[in-house]
Amino acid sequence: MTLVDLLKNVGRQSIESVGGDNIESGDGPSDDEFRESEQIGNGHRPDHPRGGKLGGISDQNGKREIMREEDEKRWNDECLFDCDQILEDFAPRNRIPFGFMWCLYRFVLSRIRHNRSVPEALYPTHEPQSGRSAERAIFTRHVLFTRMASVKNPPIEISASVLGTMLSSAAAEMSQCPTETGTNLSRHSESMASGLETRIHCEMTKSDQRTASLRALRLCLAMAFLLASGHGVCQTIYTPAPENLKARQEFQDAKFGMFIHWGVYSVLGDGEWVFHERKLTLDEYNRLPSFFDPEKFDAKAWIALAKAAGMKYITITSRHHDGFAMFDSKVSDWNIVQRTPYKRDPLKMLAEECHRQGIKLFFYYSQLDWHNPDYYPRGITNWDNGRLNRGDWNRYLDDYMDGQLRELLTNYGEVGGIWFDGMWDKPDADWHLEKTYALIHKLQPAALIIPNHHQSPKPGEDVQTFERDLPGQNSAGFNTSYVSAQLPLESSDTINDSWGFNIGDSKYKSPSELVSRLVRSAGNNANLLLNIGPMPNGEIQEEFVARLRSVGQWLSKYGESIYGTRGGPLPPGDWGVTTRKENKIYVHVLNWAAPLLALPPVQTRITRAVFLSNGSSIEFTQSANGLILKVPPSTGDEPDRIILLTCREAN
Repeated sequence: MTLVDLLKNVGRQSIESVGGDNIESGDGPSDDEFRESEQIGNGHRPDHPRGGKLGGISDQNGKREIMREEDEKRWNDECLFDCDQILEDFAPRNRIPFGFMWCLYRFVLSRIRHNRSVPEALYPTHEPQSGRSAERAIFTRHVLFTRMASVKNPPIEISASVLGTMLSSAAAEMSQCPTETGTNLSRHSESMASGLETRIHCEMTKSDQRTASLRALRLCLAMAFLLASGHGVCQTIYTPAPENLKARQEFQDAKFGMFIHWGVYSVLGDGEWVFHERKLTLDEYNRLPSFFDPEKFDAKAWIALAKAAGMKYITITSRHHDGFAMFDSKVSDWNIVQRTPYKRDPLKMLAEECHRQGIKLFFYYSQLDWHNPDYYPRGITNWDNGRLNRGDWNRYLDDYMDGQLRELLTNYGEVGGIWFDGMWDKPDADWHLEKTYALIHKLQPAALIIPNHHQSPKPGEDVQTFERDLPGQNSAGFNTSYVSAQLPLESSDTINDSWGFNIGDSKYKSPSELVSRLVRSAGNNANLLLNIGPMPNGEIQEEFVARLRSVGQWLSKYGESIYGTRGGPLPPGDWGVTTRKENKIYVHVLNWAAPLLALPPVQTRITRAVFLSNGSSIEFTQSANGLILKVPPSTGDEPDRIILLTCREAN
């Protein structure tokens, strides 16, 4: 559906209902807003066609008059200049100025009012060259004017639910742009959602419908700008290779993985952020590797535990935010082989054993680095740890980080993927993602890129992951509420409250809680990546081992309701979730004490319902109004009562 179609479908009124050419002055911005638009936009610019003033329709006696042809041409030129200049200012600010929206609104309203087409002079006559000026040309002349000015009778009433859908669509479309401008616009559109929704609602409830209608129209056009902007800056679209698509499906089928946070920080037994939390200096932290000697590390034992837990893949920290490489890196000597008495490469041993036992191995890699001086300018987690207050950001990304990624993707056989973390430390920085992602997919096309950046997916990314959260819920407070409908999903969590080994953390989740988290992840169409933090000697503490084995025992009995399934068809609820596979629906009753469970309608006809634990029949009633199940009573020791529904095979 095009932008025009979307706007037409959601509205019930048109600009014609407001009245012909004479528009009341109340439809414009307030004096404060207009002054802001001048300051943010082109105010005080000596090179502006009007000496820094926004062009527009002249006011006389409270009315806005139709412009003369020469005035309109001058105004069009000024609008173009405004767009170019304000867009040029936009990127470093990471915001969309009101002046930009206002000059676009004036231009489009003029097109609508006079029912005129856009002058051909505004179209690019040839494909612009690459670079920032090309983005601007496509952005202003092609996308905005051709798509927005074509609205002849745009609706001016819009519901909150449709508004949310449009803004989510805007974020999704803009996230496909491999440029920093597109990334910033995507992020900004999400933050603007609630504000625009409130303002449109307020405008549409005012008594003066003519003024309110035009104000709402302006806001709708501002939102149309958000939608259109994603296409304006987009240059290339990532197309995953066939083996990558196959890997995505296998990843979705796996459903359960082991997360391992392990590094020299485990020596202090206070979690993986101890460098930062204790505000240690470089000299102090540099002493840690000499105490790290994991003589009891056993790759076979680790993989055996993962398999006993029913886990299908492993994601391990190749390096965390301290920048310390847990592998034999030639890019820097800040690694386990050259700095510790262990002098061996545990990731090499783990990779070889994973290949032997058929477990996919993913490497966690922190983009954030508290140790390397070239990680500069510093991010939001920065503190004075003794690094020089200068560095080369491009060298850090292109030589250091990409150099280590190249090592991981060439020296360890087939890798499941790279699990990135830390981009949230510098959310506005240019991370050279297009270059880095292309390198990964070139070296191993099937490798999945899984970024933990807490934002909507970007081009080149293959999985959307949510830290300590289910998709879209943002109960943690830092994840995006946007959930991709195209990418596999993943939720990561801990067995206690820590990622890295923490000797003082005894807040262990029970086996039943862990099963519930796995089931709810599957019901939300996501994998669960469950973390352990091995001790500095290489052993895994018994509290983790016992709980993982318990989850594995549950999966050995009920795994068919988890592995290879997809979430749904019914929406998750406090009572539980559903999963589906082929013609089977698994109803996971996690929190329901009543004997009858009423569920929304199921589109296909159910032919049979049984209790999965023993195969006994379940009474059910299906109608157009919903599905009612007679739930077996809880025995108290079952974290999940599963009812298997068999549906009629499709013809």
